[in-house]
Amino acid sequence: TMILQRALWAALMLGLFLVSVLFERLHWLVTVLAIVFGALCLVEIGKLIRARSLRFPYPLCFVFALLLVADGQVAGLSDGLHILTGFVVVALTYRVLRSDYKNLAAEVGANLLATAYIGLPMAMAVAMMQMVDEAGSPIGKYHLLFQVLVVFTGDSAAYFVGRSWGKRPFFPRLSPMKKAEGAAASVIVSVAVALVLIIVFGPIRQFYGVGHGLLLGLLLGAAAPLGDLAESAFKRDAGQKDSASYLKGHGGFLDVFDAVLFGLPVQFCYIQLVLAQP
Repeated sequence: TMILQRALWAALMLGLFLVSVLFERLHWLVTVLAIVFGALCLVEIGKLIRARSLRFPYPLCFVFALLLVADGQVAGLSDGLHILTGFVVVALTYRVLRSDYKNLAAEVGANLLATAYIGLPMAMAVAMMQMVDEAGSPIGKYHLLFQVLVVFTGDSAAYFVGRSWGKRPFFPRLSPMKKAEGAAASVIVSVAVALVLIIVFGPIRQFYGVGHGLLLGLLLGAAAPLGDLAESAFKRDAGQKDSASYLKGHGGFLDVFDAVLFGLPVQFCYIQLVLAQP
């Protein structure tokens, strides 16, 4: 059945991430997975943009998304703004030299959005993996463990609760099948999982504390349905039901990672702007 297929794909993706995060010898796999899944998502969003009769330069977007991930690996994404600025300059220069101005703003804007929408979260995942706590001990795997378990369980709860008991539409113009009960379940389950992780894992408890940990769980639980809706909006704009069709029960990789694409920026920015303050 579709539900079983969806559950199997979700378990496979979750398992890959957990193995790469939990086993120290496989930490390099986090970067590889970020690049591979990021590239697959970029291909799908490129197809959605092209469905709107806008050009999408795959090589250019791939290169700059890869630069973002490399910056996350080497410098904690400290040069992300410079990389995205470079993308704008290069993309505009290419169009100027071609004397091609048709759909200029729409295409360059869409290309920049796609590169940032996929490249930044992937780079943030890699950057978080490199983080250390105040004592200099590695803390990155616990950040990603928190992200993956909170967001995926919340997102799964939203799907199953909305499908089984949902009655009130949640933004029906974008996604008629999504229900408000599902969105509420995402928040509740995300906070509950965050609490369990705070209790079970000492490094998570010491870094976030109970208050920040629960608040971050709440924010991630709210971000997941919004990420889902954002991806639905992309598909609606392109007139497509799914971003792809090769993952039975999901559609494409964008459908799998839409919640994480919002969750990673929320967590990364929370760490940098709230918890890293002196």
